[in-house]
Amino acid sequence: YHYMKGLNDAALNKAWYYTRESDYRQALNLFLEVKERYKQDGDQLGLLRASTGVSGAHFYLGNYDIVLENNAETIKIAKEAGNINRHNVSLISSAQVYLEIEESKKALEFSLMAMEMGKTSGIFPEECIVLKTVADAYFQLKEYAKALPYARESLAKSKKAKDVAMIFDCLSYLGKNYM
Repeated sequence: YHYMKGLNDAALNKAWYYTRESDYRQALNLFLEVKERYKQDGDQLGLLRASTGVSGAHFYLGNYDIVLENNAETIKIAKEAGNINRHNVSLISSAQVYLEIEESKKALEFSLMAMEMGKTSGIFPEECIVLKTVADAYFQLKEYAKALPYARESLAKSKKAKDVAMIFDCLSYLGKNYM
């Protein structure tokens, strides 16, 4: 069992490597393969981690319907397993898809669910991204006054976390939309 888990975890890490290298097709193939192996082995955490990767790869390939379908499955498994982290990540992933396809109300609904879950559970893995996604959704809805505080809070938390990429994203967003 430990040998197979090690092989599966190594394959998952390799898939994440392909994602970082922007080779999303290769990453997707490996995520799907390892997702099935985790499922066969009954490794729920591995399954959830691989499912997150499947959604990410499909997102970058523009397969938004598949992302939403996969996220719904991941949310169900995460709820059953009590894995708040993966549940939250899948909610925000869905919110970002809804932003891409300009379904702003759904984007806001999912991002607010992710924010509420993070605040009530104390498990908030992607807080800066969630806050920025709430801002983006309000902005798409042309509710600019509601968007601005979330963007500013995302920037402040990004600075505190020293997340340079997110700081840049927030500053670009604020400059583009409010300057």
